[in-house]
Amino acid sequence: MNHIFFLKKWDLFLHLHKNNINILFFIIFFSCAAISPPSGGPEDEIPPELISSFPESGALLFKGNKIELKFSEYIDESSISNAFSIYPKLDDEMKVIYDNKEILIELPANLLEDQTYVISISSKLKDERGVFLDKTKQIAFSTGAIIDNGKIEGKVYGEGYHSVHLWKVKEELNDSIFFTKPLYVSDADQNGNFIFNYLSKGKYAILGLERSASGAILNTSRMAHGLSPQLEYVLTDDKLIISDIYIKTSRKEPVFNIDYIDWKANRWGSIFFNLGLDKISFEEIFIIDEKEEKKYVNYYQSNVKKNEFLIISNEKLVPGKNELIIKNIDSNGKMLTNEIKISFIVRDDQDKEPLSILDPYSKITINPDGVSGPAIPFLFSKPLLSLGDSAFFLINENDTSLIYPDLITPRQINIFPANGWKEKNSYLVKILSNQIETIDGKSFLDSLIFIEIDSGKKLGYGSLVGKLDDSISRKINPIIGLKRMEIDSIMYFEKLKSNSRFEIENILEGKYKILVISDSDNNNDFTGGSFFPLKASEWFYEYPDTFQIRANWEIDVGQIEKE
Repeated sequence: MNHIFFLKKWDLFLHLHKNNINILFFIIFFSCAAISPPSGGPEDEIPPELISSFPESGALLFKGNKIELKFSEYIDESSISNAFSIYPKLDDEMKVIYDNKEILIELPANLLEDQTYVISISSKLKDERGVFLDKTKQIAFSTGAIIDNGKIEGKVYGEGYHSVHLWKVKEELNDSIFFTKPLYVSDADQNGNFIFNYLSKGKYAILGLERSASGAILNTSRMAHGLSPQLEYVLTDDKLIISDIYIKTSRKEPVFNIDYIDWKANRWGSIFFNLGLDKISFEEIFIIDEKEEKKYVNYYQSNVKKNEFLIISNEKLVPGKNELIIKNIDSNGKMLTNEIKISFIVRDDQDKEPLSILDPYSKITINPDGVSGPAIPFLFSKPLLSLGDSAFFLINENDTSLIYPDLITPRQINIFPANGWKEKNSYLVKILSNQIETIDGKSFLDSLIFIEIDSGKKLGYGSLVGKLDDSISRKINPIIGLKRMEIDSIMYFEKLKSNSRFEIENILEGKYKILVISDSDNNNDFTGGSFFPLKASEWFYEYPDTFQIRANWEIDVGQIEKE
């Protein structure tokens, strides 16, 4: 009965206070909902920021062993293990303790007296949303009465993101220092800018390398890296800031070697190298068959794929195992290797197919270059021995004319009209099979072969003039380079005139950047230095602005000055 009486009383209460309860429920619901962030909206891409440190950066007479860092956002705990470093390096490791927005660093008790230390926070640190620190942050403190205030800064160029390693040179500099753990590390920002603060006076060596190798010992075969234009930089009382250090990183080319051989028939095949270099030549090339007989061959480098060579034997090879031997391989006067050997098999049933055109195999579109080209390469499936005088015709608007292609290699010819391609026209290349003799006597299966060619808008060319600031033109043998920003990167180089002016003509229209290179070795290109022997890179400067080259226009960029 008591239970029934209680339920009736509760029903009466609900009835009398129905409106008040609804209001109370609404207030509770609204309050609960208000503490949650609204859904949707732009994703947080703001990097975490260091708000404060205790002690503050620049603190003197530091006697403790704890440093507290406070950030603007909650930090991802998994990112702290490799994000904090102290320079100079300590004999005992420091401890990094995570506490949401705050990080506590415990230092060993044996800090050096009168020493400036730098806590470096790398861009590996990220917040809970996965947004990384935008660049390296540094906090300095001194165990003495003064703090070092030397500074070294510059910019790294190259693909991807970079870090910079710095060493203090105490003795005579040699190449081995670059293959040790760095004394200081700074991550460059997304534009490549780097800075080292709070450095003591003395001599320093510097190296740029890819971000993934930050703090690691250099491995030249695996890491993109680059030396600077000076091997040593000296901070003194009179010069405590060194700036405008420009470093260009690149990957070391692998040792030149043969990739594979694709032997097609009893007289010919192709070899492929791991690098495509200009003007490769062999002092001697021959084949040794199973009977130990030596057979000399001819070779032809493709100008489309420079790592590919056509090999043609002067006589038929006996089926079985053979060995190709190449001695003293040279590229533009530089010896690449003394000898390469590769084995291959000659089979009876090779290459019984008729002749075909591998490229172009369908309709193509070209842009006339305003001279006579571009020359269109035709790549054949097998070597040609001879071409008849009436093998190739060009048909255009009811006009048919003979064309005489250039023989580049026995497998490649270049085709272009005597008077050049006309803008926005359609062409048909007609090839007569009976006018072509191949190495095995097999021509095209069809008596006539047709390839369609459409010409688009004619390429335009402009020019660019300007002058270098005296501080740049005084560099050793300065040259101007233009780098096209489009995918098909094109470089133009030009020497300065006597008045520090430059004039570059016949530049393909497009967007370009200006490079200035101190071409000390006179190779008309940038040289990045070396470790063995130890040699600095050439000085260079990349102007930050881009310039649009337009057809038949002369662009005057005025005076180029370092910003």
